[in-house]
Amino acid sequence: VSGHQSSMSINVDEPNSVVIEHDDFIR
Repeated sequence: VSGHQSSMSINVDEPNSVVIEHDDFIR
């Protein structure tokens, strides 16, 4: 799952991946 592109999509799929929300931080 590519959360780097659409963090919102990941949130819906994986509520646990809150950190993914911060795309800038991950990158």
